[in-house]
Amino acid sequence: QEPRPRRHSRASRAWGILRSLHDLWPTATDYDFRRSAATLTTPVWFLQGRHDWVTPSPLVTEYAAELRAPRVQTVWFENSGHSPSRDEPQKFERELIAVQYALSPDRRHAHPQQHEDDTP
Repeated sequence: QEPRPRRHSRASRAWGILRSLHDLWPTATDYDFRRSAATLTTPVWFLQGRHDWVTPSPLVTEYAAELRAPRVQTVWFENSGHSPSRDEPQKFERELIAVQYALSPDRRHAHPQQHEDDTP
């Protein structure tokens, strides 16, 4: 019998988050994507919560406007903060499928999943 995966308590998850913030935040707050990643060779999608206080909408809008890449697209989640995948999971899934479809080298064989609210 294989060992069961260990479940972590909320306290241990919180400790991990705090430890990560302590170690990463000083670097993250000094990093300027506009200078360090002004040009990218891959398409870029920003899946952005409109009410995100961690990466505020004006910063994302500014960076997306300045970014040089084959394609830059911002998808807004009007009812989300920093976690649109949690706040609006159905829309998030649809948008990921749309990105996958847009990036498919042969779109004839890639069919985006249809949802009830997408039908005419």
